Amino acid sequence: MKLIEVMKLFLLFIIVLMYAFILIACNPTKQALTTSGEPSYVFDDQRIDRIANMCVEMEAMLNDTTVPAKKLNLLLAQTVDTLEFVVRHCQDFEFNKWVRGYGRHIMMDVILDKRPDENVKNRFFTLPYGWTILQEDSTTLAFTTMFRGSGEIHDRFVNINLFVNTEYQKCMFVVCNYADTIIENMTIEFFDDESNVIATLHISDAEFTDDSDYDAGILRVIFPLETFMPLYGSASAVHVSYDAKNEQILMMHPFLKKEKSLLREFFNGNKDYKKYEK
Repeated sequence: MKLIEVMKLFLLFIIVLMYAFILIACNPTKQALTTSGEPSYVFDDQRIDRIANMCVEMEAMLNDTTVPAKKLNLLLAQTVDTLEFVVRHCQDFEFNKWVRGYGRHIMMDVILDKRPDENVKNRFFTLPYGWTILQEDSTTLAFTTMFRGSGEIHDRFVNINLFVNTEYQKCMFVVCNYADTIIENMTIEFFDDESNVIATLHISDAEFTDDSDYDAGILRVIFPLETFMPLYGSASAVHVSYDAKNEQILMMHPFLKKEKSLLREFFNGNKDYKKYEK
């Protein structure tokens, strides 16, 4: 077997391994409410419904201008506490993505309202851009999801997955375009604080590209983690763009400083990525 074929099989194995790990991590092994008082990482249907109802109540209160600031701030703070926990820990990908989209949807209403305090506003602003971190034994997976707007969360989005175990350290961009299934001329650009492009990654730069689901509108592109992490540390945002059927799709995702510090703890390994951070 040729070396290139061996490498393709090897990297395809990593993709399967990553998704198998997600399924393992998603398997509920705790009760919905832990007896020890520790937070539960299980998100069953009942818990998801409660969180969705909390969002409905919060939005109704936000739209009611007669609600006093103190009462509104209390509910906003409680809600954003819950939503931040979902983004950080929820293994139900669709609900995790919905919460990110809801954060984008409600963000401006919270920011433009005069009653919420600045801390609450800042937390709603950063909510959609956190990383979900899953761990199982010696394996760690982190992902974040980017999209153009909340109206497209189910049709067009990009997942950035970071995967580390004792053998592999990989970064995978999963580009999904279910709207018209066309993904052409895809590029990944990293920007500094002054909106200057500091690096561009093309499909040709990838270690492996999986286009087995290309006809369904899915493209997976793998890079070594050591390629991604220095760029992540030095960039303030990433843009993913590609040509769809009748338009160019552009998605932007900021890299938050608090998230950089957190990811470095989990994905540092033997690399000192901190030196790249700004």
